[in-house]
Amino acid sequence: MKKRLLSIIMAIILLLPALTFTACKEKDKVVVLSPSNATPLTLTLYTIVEDETAEDEDTLKLVENRINEITRFKFNTNIILRAYSESEYNEIIEEHLADAKTSAEKNANKKSEAKDTEKLKPDTYKNGETKHVTVKKAEAVYPAEAGRQVDIFLINNIDLYNNCINNASIQNVSTELLPGAGSDILTKYINPTMMETMAKTHYSLTSYAIPNNRLVDSFEYILLDKGLVDKYGFDYESVSTVTDLSPFIASAKGEAGYTAVLDTYGVEPLVEKLNGVMGTYAGPGMASDAQLSPECYLGDASYQAEFSMLKSYRENGTIVEADPTEFTEDTKAACVFLEGSTDTPEKYADKYYVCTYKKPTATNETVFNAAYAVSAYTKNLQRCMEIITYMQTNEEFVNVLRYGVEGKHFTVDEYDFVTIKSDAYKIAPEYAGNMFLQYQNDKMTDYELELSADNWAAAKATNLELVKGPYLGFSDASTSILAFTFNPKRLDSDYKVADYSAEEIADRISELSKEYETELASLSDSALTAKMSELADEFEDDKYVDIALANNYRESVYARYLQWYFDNHPETTEEE
Repeated sequence: MKKRLLSIIMAIILLLPALTFTACKEKDKVVVLSPSNATPLTLTLYTIVEDETAEDEDTLKLVENRINEITRFKFNTNIILRAYSESEYNEIIEEHLADAKTSAEKNANKKSEAKDTEKLKPDTYKNGETKHVTVKKAEAVYPAEAGRQVDIFLINNIDLYNNCINNASIQNVSTELLPGAGSDILTKYINPTMMETMAKTHYSLTSYAIPNNRLVDSFEYILLDKGLVDKYGFDYESVSTVTDLSPFIASAKGEAGYTAVLDTYGVEPLVEKLNGVMGTYAGPGMASDAQLSPECYLGDASYQAEFSMLKSYRENGTIVEADPTEFTEDTKAACVFLEGSTDTPEKYADKYYVCTYKKPTATNETVFNAAYAVSAYTKNLQRCMEIITYMQTNEEFVNVLRYGVEGKHFTVDEYDFVTIKSDAYKIAPEYAGNMFLQYQNDKMTDYELELSADNWAAAKATNLELVKGPYLGFSDASTSILAFTFNPKRLDSDYKVADYSAEEIADRISELSKEYETELASLSDSALTAKMSELADEFEDDKYVDIALANNYRESVYARYLQWYFDNHPETTEEE
């Protein structure tokens, strides 16, 4: 009996390892990590954090050390984290790029003394099976920063991107994305519209930065209370603009206990803006990538009607503005303006008729606001791209960038749900690498939790519905068309050079726009439409704007837009 009992106990002991590993989740399986044997290298990473974090050197050092636990082992790369506030970043990065150019020129003839490290083998049992999960690597000596060193840096707007291209301070990364190249996997991770757009500003369709994969934009929906729609016999299926709602709102705003219109995000007329009051009224159902020549949209009758209606409703209390979190199941509103995803119509289908007001739109503001580029003055493009690629493909690395140091700044449970312990480290999610690899957290709104559920399924589906805005990739102030030969054959053959630069013209348009917006804000509804037409005429009579809207000046916004559009849409170019 004792022998049988002993045999059973021994059998259980022998089975324990197998049972243990079988019970583990996929993420807990034992994996042996092999250290990099690449040459030790030091790279700088420039990014933007919240103001308080930018001033907290101790916190940034903790995060830098945690980053280096990953990058030193994986790539033998030491990262110097340079994080600044949004307000100071652009001035600093442009200054540091200029300094880096000087440093690179001084160090051009210096030879690197770095040697490849040996790739260590893991300890093993005598039978050859792996003994340890993680393999330690020998201490490496990482080179100090070489003067002013800029390697990887954040692009947070189209003008910075184009200026870097024009100044040759940024590297072409297109070859790194080709099949078989070191970062070709990025084409499988990142939304294709964003990848294509990074090449769209330049006449050669060349990529100079890698956008962080993320939700680009949301749907804008109009929700109409079913009971009231049916009561008043309103044709909700015909709704495409805010002015279409006028008869329904007029009927419903007298309903006791109801808010006539609840605006949860700040609805605006369907206009595509380029700079201030220059742009185009696009209207409902704008075609993706449409050609819409820039003009002063204040003079457009449809824009005037929508703008006047919204302004009047806000001033007389018909529209009540609220945070999205205030819109609940108990809310009684005849009409609701709500941002959402592809899942939103089904979510509210029982109580509301849901009309699409605007599809998610890829614009310069939503695409060029978060991408990482490689400086022209780095010592090693491929090593920089390793880090950028990891920011899009590695979950651990992304969540360090997003949340900081586990245990210090956050905790994470077995379901990969983050509880934020400290606000010392704060960075916008769009700046922290691939948003779709970021864990959910306890500070997210209900809408953010819905978007990020099931590995961000709703956000990914919404991205697939993207419409490309008409000015996506074009900037009136800094379009990289300035960097190559102007082609007047597509425009007026008698083109001239203006007395003002493109940047000066853009500044003037911005200045006039601010004046007009202030003036319009002070006017009553009865005088509004006439004043908008008057301002549109005044705008077009300005000597700077006259050049901007002409087609025979090299600095003309209209002329440069047409050439940019034809360069990016060669199939539309007429035979010459």
